Amino acid sequence: RYTDVEKDATYDLFFVNEWFEIIFGFPFWLPEGTVYDYEFSDDDTSPQVTLEWQPNEDWNFFASYKEGYLPGGFSLGATPQAGLTLEDFLFDSEEVDGFEAGFKGTFMDGRMSLDVIVFDYEYSDLQVNIYVPETASFVVGNADEATTTGIEASVRFRVNEYLTVRSFATYNEGEYGDYINQCYTLQSADRGCDTDTGTQDMDGQDLPRAPETTFGIGGDFNYPIGSMELSAATDLNWTDDYFTETTNNPALVQDSYWYWNASVSLATQDGHWRVTALGRNLTDEDIRAFGATRGFTNDQLAEILPLRNYAVELTYNF
Repeated sequence: RYTDVEKDATYDLFFVNEWFEIIFGFPFWLPEGTVYDYEFSDDDTSPQVTLEWQPNEDWNFFASYKEGYLPGGFSLGATPQAGLTLEDFLFDSEEVDGFEAGFKGTFMDGRMSLDVIVFDYEYSDLQVNIYVPETASFVVGNADEATTTGIEASVRFRVNEYLTVRSFATYNEGEYGDYINQCYTLQSADRGCDTDTGTQDMDGQDLPRAPETTFGIGGDFNYPIGSMELSAATDLNWTDDYFTETTNNPALVQDSYWYWNASVSLATQDGHWRVTALGRNLTDEDIRAFGATRGFTNDQLAEILPLRNYAVELTYNF
């Protein structure tokens, strides 16, 4: 894959509230009328090579080398704090390369399928979403290095013509490499903060929103009833704990949790009508998708995924 990217950005600070400087006694924002014009251009070639071996019609072994690319640019969400320059708004392109190897196969005359994949990837200039407490803003930055290594497996088994069960499991070690990040609020020297610079060395620490272990089990049931068909499905998944933001603040950790979805539907066999009752997050877990510390405080904020909810859907296909 060849990628050629061009971006144009204009950051125009056409209004500044003068009361901030009056209250704080010093310039708080960049001067009114500040304009940053930025042109970004970059290109990348991302090869992929895959070797496959199929000893029979049911089994397939493979190994791949892959490279990926995510272009850089201008962080338009940044707050125009005094003292910032154009370079403070920029972030570099992200690149990744690594290997995958695995097996995909079916057994028992196709009633059971098994997929197993191992992977190892290394990122350079990993793009991360950084919260800046002093300005209560989010900016995109770069972590110099990161790696992710693991294994994932899934199995599917058709018990009979009506019932199919499935399960999966993953193990992932996602770690920062060479990356100097800001300290989290109230982080002390004995917890790894360089109090002179307000930074911490993240080498070897976990990546955010990257649980080490996940697994789950579920199933589908379909049964004809006259001219109708009854269907039911359920999935119960478990996720290990993980950090929710880039500084690995221990106050913003999502604990391990179970997540349960289920549905029941009744449909005409011609496929025109279907009514479905749904239940999502039936375990009613408070799941933090993202976390941050409010500027100038030690208030911990989190974005929470929807709690237990139910729905009924009526579908008609023409």
